[in-house]
Amino acid sequence: MPMLQTVDHRLYTNNPVRELRIGRPPVNAFNAELLTLLRDSIGDAQRSGIGALVLSGQNGVFSAGLDLKEAARLSRDELTHTLQALRDVTLAIGCSDIPIASAITGDCLGAGAIFSLFCDYRVMHKHARRFGMTEVRGGMAVGRHVVHALARIVGEHQAQRLVLGARVLDARQARRLGLADELADPRVVVGRAVAWCDRMLGLPRRAMLDTRTAARADIRQVLMEYEAESIENRAHERFDENVRKSLGGLLE
Repeated sequence: MPMLQTVDHRLYTNNPVRELRIGRPPVNAFNAELLTLLRDSIGDAQRSGIGALVLSGQNGVFSAGLDLKEAARLSRDELTHTLQALRDVTLAIGCSDIPIASAITGDCLGAGAIFSLFCDYRVMHKHARRFGMTEVRGGMAVGRHVVHALARIVGEHQAQRLVLGARVLDARQARRLGLADELADPRVVVGRAVAWCDRMLGLPRRAMLDTRTAARADIRQVLMEYEAESIENRAHERFDENVRKSLGGLLE
């Protein structure tokens, strides 16, 4: 089974909604290959006239984030490549010219949660038990772009509490904070995300897209700053002895 499946949906509008379904068992953790596929698929959808995208996960999971076990075995150059791919996907989602909804089909941690922050809308499995950014627990700093995207939703003080505490939330807690726009039965999480996209595409197209661009201008700006940062320095941090010990503790 491919790591990334493409499913086109068409409801009441003429513009199709494309679902990008992540499937890398057991927990849909990201490696460089999957990240590259995801980045390319987001770009291909926009170039081919797709109206909106839904990101989802298979196997009752959205994503557990970066594959830390694989990352621990990578050379410095390989890790740099993986982190660049991670940044590319963040930019592709956050700077997308078309709406993107995330269908959070289960656990959503680390990079998975971060990607969802840059989406336009989040539908979450109503019994999901784990949503959060746990990077600090592994000895890794959370980037300004992530803090900004999180604070945009929950407020600055609450964002600080969440990232410094590496807090993991269940679906109801996420909904109360606005990190889930909607909770749904697991059978219809994707359907509800597709329906939201369809509603957006039912609006006058130019008015919808121009208003969306204006509303998300701050996200694009902070991501341009993120794009200018050195990935090599970030990779170098991962080889710090204290960081490696912290990551080792997470993998035990």
